[in-house]
Amino acid sequence: MKSAWSPSGCRHMRVRTRTQTQTQTRTDSTTNKGQGKLTIQLDYLRDTHDKK
Repeated sequence: MKSAWSPSGCRHMRVRTRTQTQTQTRTDSTTNKGQGKLTIQLDYLRDTHDKK
């Protein structure tokens, strides 16, 4: 079972990473304001996670 799960799992992860990269590029090309907002949101999430 483990060998059957492994390849499909890796492939799924790879696809997800590629999608995230495309989204990131799209955000970069849109506007710096949008990216700044995204960065602030990520920092906020990181801070709340650290406080826990």
